[in-house]
Amino acid sequence: MQPLRVGVVINPGASLEPWVFDLVQRLRQDPGFDVCALLVAEARSSRSGSALLGLASKLDAALFARPSGYEMPPEVWRDLPRHARRALTDDPALALTLALDVLIETVQVPDFPDVATYGVWTFDFCDAARMGAFAFWESLTSAPLTPATLLHFSAAGEPGQVIATAAFNTKFSAARNAAYVKARAVSLMVRELRTLAADRRLPKTLGARPAPPPPATSIDTLRYGLHLAGSLAGRAGAKALDLLGVHMNEWAIHVGRGEAPFIDPRATRPVQSLKGQFWADPFLFHEGGGDFLFFENYLHSERRGRISVARLHDDGYEFLGDVLAVDDHLSYPFVFRHDGQIYMMPERHMARRLEIWRCVEFPLRWELHATALEGESPADSVLHHDGSSWWLFTNLTGDLFQDHCSELHVFKVDGPDLTSVEPHRLNPVVIGSQYARNGGRMLRKDGRTFRPAQENSHGVYGYGINVMEVTELTLKTYAEHPVHALRPDFGPGLIGCHHLDSSGEAFVIDVCRRWGGVDRPRRAGLGPRPQQSWGRPARRLRSGRTAKKQPPSSAHGA
Repeated sequence: MQPLRVGVVINPGASLEPWVFDLVQRLRQDPGFDVCALLVAEARSSRSGSALLGLASKLDAALFARPSGYEMPPEVWRDLPRHARRALTDDPALALTLALDVLIETVQVPDFPDVATYGVWTFDFCDAARMGAFAFWESLTSAPLTPATLLHFSAAGEPGQVIATAAFNTKFSAARNAAYVKARAVSLMVRELRTLAADRRLPKTLGARPAPPPPATSIDTLRYGLHLAGSLAGRAGAKALDLLGVHMNEWAIHVGRGEAPFIDPRATRPVQSLKGQFWADPFLFHEGGGDFLFFENYLHSERRGRISVARLHDDGYEFLGDVLAVDDHLSYPFVFRHDGQIYMMPERHMARRLEIWRCVEFPLRWELHATALEGESPADSVLHHDGSSWWLFTNLTGDLFQDHCSELHVFKVDGPDLTSVEPHRLNPVVIGSQYARNGGRMLRKDGRTFRPAQENSHGVYGYGINVMEVTELTLKTYAEHPVHALRPDFGPGLIGCHHLDSSGEAFVIDVCRRWGGVDRPRRAGLGPRPQQSWGRPARRLRSGRTAKKQPPSSAHGA
């Protein structure tokens, strides 16, 4: 099939916004597209706010946004026909001569009909009515999420139609919020264009374009300044307390009885971590007649996590030791069984690859078994076997914000060996902070498949859990919808809960408390209290063994 012929309207300045640069580069690198025109056009004047807002926006962007622009590489211009890099005028003849399939507007230009087979595509934030105040109101009002909307125009004078939308966790700064949402929205555009290139059929419209927000007045701008100052003061205070050993926003594990995924978080008991640590990302594993708890063990003294394990009892737990400790951060120890072997796939995105470890002596000794996605940054990954095929669900990122909370990628694999990794056609299959990030292993109940997903909203990482029912899963299709939600409203001082796992009739979740605790000095060799309770650990059996870092050549690459 011929590549989709794409033209992109850009501003005439010396540099491009980072999201525009990223969009053009990703389209150029994808064999499904032929970027055959870069058309230069002046943006319409914006009336989205007062002069004070314009000044405040520039200062905000200078302080809190990422780099302001990139220059297009010279080879991009050289690769285009001369007539395809000219200024776009009100005369539509220029665009008509290019025989485009899609014209993408990154700046709003005068309307002209029938310039491309599948019309004009743009985002709502490219509209002149929003350009100066995009993401401003969401930051000012601390909205849970900030949306980005992909629009389609088929003819001049017609209102734009929504063809895709996604929402992202609102940032404290309007400039940072705008830059972040625009960076995330690029994947939304590329995914929908990739689907169009494969099917040659416009996506189903979701309704008329939303009305733009009202212009921001000088009073609104002053309110925003006070809001931003308060946010910065709170962040500075939290940082100062952390340096003093007083920790905020710490995670803890709760254990309960009941059938997942439709659990009642109020019927849980807290598991108290050891001093100087917090525990999160719990996974349960049943072995030898007992339930074992694998979790991220974050040590404040090292400012990084390792993987530890404890054995659960009716009246408490035994901390068994550390399972994995490497030179960088570890978390999310997804433990599973296959063909009589026990495997673990921890998150280690700082190593820029996916790793699977095999157990050689349960539960403390493990060796590196396989790697995949070399050079990528996978987070919170799980494997799922649907009865006939293995599927890898993972959260990838590649932009300046290094955000793992907004894109869910699916791959068909051959199992724990990872010798075959085939990407889903619709990757990322889920876009947005509300549902994309994994929050535990895939769960099966009554023939149905469920995926716990983090909800990252309200300015909080891991605000809640949305249990998604997966109804379609092939290499060409994916569908899921929410069926159950957990929110941090079941205990005092909670601001988040972001992980769910189950083993038989037991389940575990983790919760985030506004006030975590205070570091206290401990004498060398002083262990936990020998007390059987959920509030305190039982005796420590033995020290865990630290896994040695393995070279990539020792694993089965994929």
